[in-house]
Amino acid sequence: MRFKLTDTDQYPLQVENAPERFWHLATIHYGAREFIFYADIFANSANITSPPIKYYVEEITGGHLEVIRDNELWQALCDFLVDKGLNSDKMLHFLNSHRTRIINSWRRKK
Repeated sequence: MRFKLTDTDQYPLQVENAPERFWHLATIHYGAREFIFYADIFANSANITSPPIKYYVEEITGGHLEVIRDNELWQALCDFLVDKGLNSDKMLHFLNSHRTRIINSWRRKK
């Protein structure tokens, strides 16, 4: 499959009631189709001091995100992202540093 990485800037996604929770990591094109690779840096809100980071790859259709139901396509996208180094320790460090900064700002507000 021929994927094209079109945006690898990391920035918070604008999600109502969840500022800086979801982070854009990459945009991928496959023909006329568009996909997003993003992270939820507060995936486990029950353990706010050390929540795991969850990663998602979803298709952008009509301005909203849809789960990729084709397992072969999903696996090919994941392999492509790994090949491009987007699951690296550097990326994890970047996300953890933002999560820590946000948690510290919440603590200062209390």
